[in-house]
Amino acid sequence: VGNLLLHLYVVNGLRGEIMEIDVGHSEEEMNITTVLQLKQKIAQRLPGWDIGSLMVYQDKTLEDSRLLSCPDKSLINLVLDKYRE
Repeated sequence: VGNLLLHLYVVNGLRGEIMEIDVGHSEEEMNITTVLQLKQKIAQRLPGWDIGSLMVYQDKTLEDSRLLSCPDKSLINLVLDKYRE
C-alpha cells in the first residue's frame, strides 16, 4: 500500500482559490479529525486567516468541536469575515 492521503478541497472565499488540505493517511484518521484541527491546518497555509472564521459544507456551518463528516475530496467553503493584518 502506497502513501494514501485523504484530503478536502477548501475554497478560499477571499480569492476564490481552491486549496487541497491533507487530512490523514487513512479513513479512520480522517474520521477522528475535528473541524478545529482542519482549521489549524488551513491557518498554516493562510497566514493572517482568523481561525475563528466560519466554514460551510453543504449549506451547514461546521462547528469547531465536531468531527469532520465530509467524504474524501469534499468541497468546503471558508467564510472570510475576519482577517488579521
